[in-house]
Amino acid sequence: MNKKNIAKISGFFSLLIVLFLGSININAQCSMNCNSGLNISLDVNCSATITPDMVLEGSTSGCAGPFAVEIYDLSGNLIPTSPTVNGNYVNQTLTISVVDLSSSNSCSGTMTFEDYYPPVINCSNISIACNASSHPDDIGFATVTDGCDPNPILNYTDQIIDLNCNSTVQQIIRTWTATDANGNAAGTCEQTISLIRPVLADIVFPADTIIDCTNPDTAPTATGVPMLNGQPVTNTGACNLWIYHTDTPQVPTCEGSFVFVRTWHISETWCGSSTSVSGTQTIKVKDTTGPQITCPDDFTVNANTTSCTGTITIPAAIATDDCSSNNNINIQVTGPNGPVKP
Repeated sequence: MNKKNIAKISGFFSLLIVLFLGSININAQCSMNCNSGLNISLDVNCSATITPDMVLEGSTSGCAGPFAVEIYDLSGNLIPTSPTVNGNYVNQTLTISVVDLSSSNSCSGTMTFEDYYPPVINCSNISIACNASSHPDDIGFATVTDGCDPNPILNYTDQIIDLNCNSTVQQIIRTWTATDANGNAAGTCEQTISLIRPVLADIVFPADTIIDCTNPDTAPTATGVPMLNGQPVTNTGACNLWIYHTDTPQVPTCEGSFVFVRTWHISETWCGSSTSVSGTQTIKVKDTTGPQITCPDDFTVNANTTSCTGTITIPAAIATDDCSSNNNINIQVTGPNGPVKP
């Protein structure tokens, strides 16, 4: 081997030794310390991205960097979103590792992730008819959002204020509150529900009606009541209305049937004065169903052999009716040539 080749080999091994010793020197000089036992609050979106500066404690001047953060769950598995933590890990203590990528040196600590952000609640004022339902099922709930809890618990309380001489006869001050699964309570949201004074001209009186005479029910629950804004007019609620009805005597029309007129009276007391409207409803109870007839059985009559005629007695049919008595039921017998005379 000539001197030139020996010099090349010597230089190569010298380079390897320098690189090896340099690597040892870098590892030896990189010393890292991690904080542990930290409490971290997730943000309003229920998320937190962990950076090396949040974990490292003291100087890292001996480490060339860059640094990477790795987050491990309770079972020691790297979480899928590392280095970001989301709502799946609320109230859990995770292991946080910071790695110097140049030297592969690392340190570890723990962080407990918590949710301190309350839900965000929104509501809006609304006006409804004085006899309409004010329940949230009918007029809507407040809206509430929360980064960590998709279904915060909503509650409300109502304060009722009666108003005089105003187009709004009553106000409901509804105060909404919301609490998430981690006990964070939202600030209150105040909603004003205004109940509007009734317009008597908008009242729709029940139409005339006909009822079958079989067990007739002529009560208002069966024949209809005045309606306002699609709801029955009552003596209760915020509308300040008074309603009653009177009936004329029943006039017989035929057996089991009669007719009478019902007059509805509705008055409103407002601002010290009273206004009223009325409407009439004709109710007829009639026999709307025909009688039930039971025919006699079929039979055969032998004709006279010489005259080819015969005299027969037809058994009586039996007829019944819900409203008419038997003596008011007319039974007619019809043959091939028309009605048969009795």
